[in-house]
Amino acid sequence: MKIIDQTTGELFHLPVDMELEIKMTNPFLSEQGTLSLPVRFPASDHNMEIIEHSDRIMSRRKTKKKRSVSISEGIFFEPATMEIFSVDPKEGITASLYLNESVLYNQMKEVKLPDIFSGIIRDDFSGTETQKVNKWLDRLTQVMIGATEDDFFIFPVRTKVTTLVRINGESHEDMSNRYRALYNTESLNCLYTDFPDSEQSGMPIYNGKKYYRLLAYDVQKTMDGDTEITLPIGYGVTPFLKVTYVLKKIFEHYGYTLSPSILDTNISFKKMCLLNNVADTIVTGKINYGQLVPTVLISEFLDSFRNRFNCEFYVHENKKQIELHFFNDMNSGEPDEDLTPFLDGTFVTEFETPKAVKLTSNRGNEYNKTEYKSYHDLFAKYGNIITIQNMSDTTESGVYFVKAMNAFYEYSKGRTNGSRIGWKLICRNILDYYNPEFESYIEKKSPDEQVAMLSCPFWIVTGLDNRASLINIPSPFVGDVRHLNTTIRYSQSAESSDAPEKEESDGSLSIMYAFSIGRLKNADTNAEYFFGGSTSKYSNDGSTWGDFSLAYDDLYSIFYAGFDNITQTSFLPITTKINLPVEKITTLRMDKLKLLHNQPVMIESIKYTIGNGRMEVKEIKLRTMKTYE
Repeated sequence: MKIIDQTTGELFHLPVDMELEIKMTNPFLSEQGTLSLPVRFPASDHNMEIIEHSDRIMSRRKTKKKRSVSISEGIFFEPATMEIFSVDPKEGITASLYLNESVLYNQMKEVKLPDIFSGIIRDDFSGTETQKVNKWLDRLTQVMIGATEDDFFIFPVRTKVTTLVRINGESHEDMSNRYRALYNTESLNCLYTDFPDSEQSGMPIYNGKKYYRLLAYDVQKTMDGDTEITLPIGYGVTPFLKVTYVLKKIFEHYGYTLSPSILDTNISFKKMCLLNNVADTIVTGKINYGQLVPTVLISEFLDSFRNRFNCEFYVHENKKQIELHFFNDMNSGEPDEDLTPFLDGTFVTEFETPKAVKLTSNRGNEYNKTEYKSYHDLFAKYGNIITIQNMSDTTESGVYFVKAMNAFYEYSKGRTNGSRIGWKLICRNILDYYNPEFESYIEKKSPDEQVAMLSCPFWIVTGLDNRASLINIPSPFVGDVRHLNTTIRYSQSAESSDAPEKEESDGSLSIMYAFSIGRLKNADTNAEYFFGGSTSKYSNDGSTWGDFSLAYDDLYSIFYAGFDNITQTSFLPITTKINLPVEKITTLRMDKLKLLHNQPVMIESIKYTIGNGRMEVKEIKLRTMKTYE
C-alpha cells in the first residue's frame, strides 16, 4: 500500500504489513462519512520531513494538522485527507484518513458562510457613491417587480419595533404623492407608495402595470425624541440571496459542481431565499455578499437544508460533482444491485424499538412564543381545526387555520363572558412535528430560525386629494437590524455641528428561510401594487402560489411521511459478510436501494480493509425498507 503526500509528492514510509480499516457510511443515516480507523506509522526522518517536523515546539510555523494525500493499493486509488492526531518519535505518527465525501466535509468543518461569501463584492456601477446607490436602487426595483433576474430577490420585511416610528416627522401635514411608509424604521425594503393614477408618481411599469418602487432614493431625516438622525441614500434596503445560488457557490468554492436537480425546476425551491437584517447593505454603492448570509458554519447551513427537506448531498469525489437526492426519490426508485449472490454465510437481524420522526427547529424570537410544542398538542386541545382561505370566509364561531395569515385563530361571533367579538391569534404556523406519545424518535433538528409572519403597515395615498389609507402587508420578521457599513451619528438639534458617534454591534444572523412570492393579490385595493415574501405556499389572499410551505406540517406530509412509515414499521438493521469485488466496493452507490433475497434494503455502512495486496469487505450493515403490516 502507498500513501502519497500531495504537497511534496513524497511516499510515506509504511510498515510492510500495514492495513487500513475503512468505514463507508450512508450520508442519509450517518454524519460520520467515509474514514479509516486511527492508524500509526513510523516517525522516521523521512516521514517527519514530510509533515514538517510537527513535533518541534520551537518551530516558527503553525503545525499543519491536515494534509491532502492519496491512497493506492492495486486498482484501488482514492484521494484523501490525513488528519494527524499525535506525533511521538518513539511510538510513531497517529492519524486518520478521510475519503470520498469526508474530504469535502472535513474542509468545511470549521468554516463559516461569511468566510466564503465575503470575497464576492458586487461593484456593478460607475460614478460617485451616490450615483452608484441610485443605480442599485433602480436595479433592485427591477429585480423586485420581475423585470430582471439576479442572484437574489427583494421584498419588504418587518424588523424589530424601535422608537423611530416616522420618516416625515410626527404629523401627517407633509403628505404628498410620495408619502412614505409610516413605519419605515420597523421594516426593510420599504416602498414609495405613490398613488397609482398620479402623473407625478414615477412608478416603474412592467408588463403594462405600475408598481411601487423602493424607497431610499433621498437622504432621510428622522427624530428619536429630540435627537435628529440622518439616514443616508440607500438606507433600509437589502436583497435576499437565493438558496440555490448559495448552495452552488458553497460547493463551487471547494471545486465541486452541484448537478441540476429539482432545485432548478420546482417553483418553491426556485423562489426560496435567505433573509437578512442588514439596514445599510447598499449605502456604499457596493454589495458584499458576506453580509447577506447567516453567520453560521457551512455544516450548520447544510444541516438546516438536509433536515428540512429530508435530502442529502452525495459527493462524487472523482468527478468533483455533488448530487442532491431526496429520500422519497431514493425510496421510490428501483434497486440497482442484487447483493444476494455475494452473501458469505448468514446474516444477523436486530430488532429495535420502532422510532417516529421528530421535526424541530428554533423558535427564539418573541413572536414565536407559544404554549404548544407541536401540532399534536394544538389539535389535542382544539380537535377539528377548519382551514379557510382568509378571514372574510366565515362568520361562524370556531377555530381556524387562515391560509392568508399562515396562522391559527379563534373567531368569536358574539360576546362570551365579556370577551370582544372578532379574531384572536392562537399561534403562528411554526410548531414542531412529532407525537409525544411515542417512545423513541429519529430527530431531525434544523438549525434555522422559524420565521414569523407579521403585518407590515404602510400609509398610502388613495386618491388625488392626497387622503391616506393604511394597508397591512403580511411580511417575514427578521429581528433587530444590523449596521455593517455605517456608524449612527446623533445630534441634539439640527443646528448642532458636534455629532457624537454611536458604534453599533454587528451582531449575528441566524438562518432564516422565506419565499419571494411575487406580486401580491388584490386582497386590498392597493395590495396588487406590492411584491411580497412569505414562509407559506399561500399568497396574501390565501390563494396557492407554490408547492410547499416551510411549516413542518406541510414538510412532513411531502418529505417525511414515507420515511416515518418505514422507521415505524420496518428499518430493521441487518449485518452480514459479503464478498464484493474491488470494483464494486469503489463504485457502490449509497443513494440507491439494493436487493437482498428479493427484498429492498438500504446500505447503512460498509467496513473493509485494504493492504497486503488485497481489498476485503469485513462487514456490511443494511436496513430493511419493506413496510410490514
